[in-house]
Amino acid sequence: MDEDDKVTDGEPGRERGGQHGTGRQPPGEILVPVRRRPDMVRFLVAGGFLGFVVGAFVGRYGPDAPNSSALQELILLGATGLLVGLLLGSAAYLLADRRSSRR
Repeated sequence: MDEDDKVTDGEPGRERGGQHGTGRQPPGEILVPVRRRPDMVRFLVAGGFLGFVVGAFVGRYGPDAPNSSALQELILLGATGLLVGLLLGSAAYLLADRRSSRR
């Protein structure tokens, strides 16, 4: 058990829940489950960033579109990649959150 996971009952050096891994609980003590949730902002930022990078790469090195400049392609495909990356990042967050609640 990490230092952050310990739940105390107000007295220094005393933890609730008894000994970790023994399955025994001292009388009068209450076990408090600790759930570690993933951080949604990190998933969204990572997905958006990766989506923008992939979209900008396709816009820069992909086939040229008629009647548009290279900058316009880069911005349009980068923004589209950002939106797709946000969508995939949110789906990955939901999967990670669901998996963390099953443990």
